[in-house]
Amino acid sequence: MRNLKIGILFLLTLISWNSFASTLPESCEWSLSNTPFGDLANGLTYRGYLGQNPPRTPDAELEAIKYLIMHWGLKIYAVKSEQEAAELHDLQLHRNLTKEQRAELGDSHYISPPEASVFIVTQDDPKSYLDFYNYKVSDRNKVNEFFHQLAAKSQVFYYSLDGNKVVLKSDEVKKLENVFYMMNNPDDHFFYVPGWFAPKFKGVESISRFMLSSQGDGKASNHYKDLNKLLRKFYKEGVRITFNRAMDDVLILAGTQARIGRTNKVSKKSDVEKESPRFNKANRQTYLDLMATNNAYSVEVWDGDPNDPKTKLIGGTFGKMVGSTLKVDSLAYISMKKVRNYNQDKKPLFIVGEGLLLTEDMAKIKSEELLQRAREQGLSEEKIAQNMSYYLPKPSYVWEDSRKDQTGPDGKLEYLTDKEGDILEVPRGEFADVANLALYHVLKAQGIDLTDVGMVTPKSYTLFKARYVPLAEAIQLFNEQQQAFGHREILFPQPNEIFRPDGFSDKEYATIMSRAK
Repeated sequence: MRNLKIGILFLLTLISWNSFASTLPESCEWSLSNTPFGDLANGLTYRGYLGQNPPRTPDAELEAIKYLIMHWGLKIYAVKSEQEAAELHDLQLHRNLTKEQRAELGDSHYISPPEASVFIVTQDDPKSYLDFYNYKVSDRNKVNEFFHQLAAKSQVFYYSLDGNKVVLKSDEVKKLENVFYMMNNPDDHFFYVPGWFAPKFKGVESISRFMLSSQGDGKASNHYKDLNKLLRKFYKEGVRITFNRAMDDVLILAGTQARIGRTNKVSKKSDVEKESPRFNKANRQTYLDLMATNNAYSVEVWDGDPNDPKTKLIGGTFGKMVGSTLKVDSLAYISMKKVRNYNQDKKPLFIVGEGLLLTEDMAKIKSEELLQRAREQGLSEEKIAQNMSYYLPKPSYVWEDSRKDQTGPDGKLEYLTDKEGDILEVPRGEFADVANLALYHVLKAQGIDLTDVGMVTPKSYTLFKARYVPLAEAIQLFNEQQQAFGHREILFPQPNEIFRPDGFSDKEYATIMSRAK
């Protein structure tokens, strides 16, 4: 039965590709099993690793967009045992969900783990492989040789979506070329193989699904309204958004920004050439070459007037496009410090329940009320304990803002720190969120509803309503959008223009734009 389902999916995909081909130049010949990238139906892992041919060039990137595939990276974790690999796979699959949430959601959550890793068993201490990370680019062939020597005497395997172990065949191992070593942080390091991927599931965002209420009443969704309010608030504070003005800067920011790795530890990279192969100079040049032919775009978020050389880039997004098929490749944002939140009387504030901000005494009273109400409603003590963070007061921290008095009663700032007492810098993804919102306003005005986001994260699932769609179905959806869009090109504001958010009157917007930060 499973083979029959796979066969049907393959047939539907083939039919969709034949249909999609009608919207493309007649010189293109389409076949899933005979493409410039290999057999799209038989990539490794559910991310569908295909290999490294053809080389990554602007022309190859355009072909990839037509096939709904992408250039990505395959992580290969060295483990001491198969049990360790299984536990790590489970951590990657469910790292953002509690056991209770897993049981409630079943298969309805975002389905594909962020990593889709491969594993190789070693008798060495995997930490000893960290030495490979310090190798020069010219010495990476030594890492590749070591990996293949290890693979010759060990198993290389991954887990399918249904949890079954899949061992790579010798010819599949040979496809893992130019292997080098990467590190997110000392607890998260791995062999790394860049290449082309044809994921079995495509992450798709629908602008209308994001903007409209799920009630079907035609009203705006709460997430959309909240993000619009945030964008208008930012603009009043001096933030500005542009398009296609600083692609290279956005790519560098994406390559060095702090991200949360598989261990849920925040890692920040300082050397984009060494630590972020996706964003090294050669790959950034590919984006710039594509932008020159109107096949790539960037959105920039600035902390002031972008014409002022002192203004800092604080967020953005970027991607590639062919026709109406637009890929949101990644988001970029800075990290900022957080400080203790005080009221006007310099009393510290606490968060209780659904974001209630109260002084300490009032927070304790409200906490007891919430606990009493929960017990009156019949919630068990076990259930209450599982969600105790909802009921207990938590210190409130806000983003540091030099324009405001955020000091405590002693006249000093109290920063958010880690367990060792070091001041934390927290990724501020809001700056990327408003960049995405601006992009979607521009696309919606031109009749475009669907974007290819590649991977669905818990945040994009919740905020932007991204969903994983089987490859064949995704192809069908993008084909229909392309047929409706025709032979037009997506138009963006000029690089020297400032994007104007919705919701401002002409007078209010003119006042905001004339106000110095």
